[in-house]
Amino acid sequence: MVERIELLKISPKKLLIINTILVFISILTNTLIQVFCIPSIWAFILLIICFANFISSPFFRNQRLLLFTSFINGIFFCVNIYCIIFLWQVQILSLILIIWGIGILTFIPYFFATQVLWQNLIKPKIKSLRIFFLTGILISFSIAGYFGYEYKKAISEISRFQESGFNKFEKSYMTEKILGMHFIYHTRFCEFDGWRPPIHEPALILGMWLNTNYDPIYVSLEKRIEFYKKFYPNKKIKFECSCAYTYSSDYFEDKRLK
Repeated sequence: MVERIELLKISPKKLLIINTILVFISILTNTLIQVFCIPSIWAFILLIICFANFISSPFFRNQRLLLFTSFINGIFFCVNIYCIIFLWQVQILSLILIIWGIGILTFIPYFFATQVLWQNLIKPKIKSLRIFFLTGILISFSIAGYFGYEYKKAISEISRFQESGFNKFEKSYMTEKILGMHFIYHTRFCEFDGWRPPIHEPALILGMWLNTNYDPIYVSLEKRIEFYKKFYPNKKIKFECSCAYTYSSDYFEDKRLK
């Protein structure tokens, strides 16, 4: 007999259906409205793992498997907290839009985070789940801290780049992301339709958050694109996604990206 989940007083089977629908709606909404746009490859893989684990974990009975799923749910909890922080600008507006049913979408991360918190920390099936869940959270925070460190280090490298008259560029994972900001990588939620950077790179955004949202390159967007083409001539700068439908031609016909 499958135990009922006390938090919501519904069976895991019904919760499976609800969560699957909400995951589908989240993906569909991002495809149509482009909230998070195109996730970077590693972020996309992480989301698939987290979503699959989250939906299926209530049915697992094997203890070792439960410990592993609890660890992944710890990471998924942090993913939801990240989404909540990223969408802070629309939280109040969403309360108003709930009347039309749209605003409730913003609170899906709250619902998911509450579930994994309840199932793995507050009311776990076995006590040892708490340790693995908290380990997943600790590792997530450690990775975020590492991104912050790499961003801070990249600030110094970008500073030397500017001091050299924009001639000597030290290539690294993070300096590439910083140079590609505002035309490849977006750094915040864009509430307006139109021209938007299409790639969502959590490493870059977390790095910025942990360094007071500091952008170390003081040049125009045109110059930024010019430098990126110079130092990364083989990298793609235009993607099949303008993150907007109403003014998509503004992006696809922008001469600066040719």
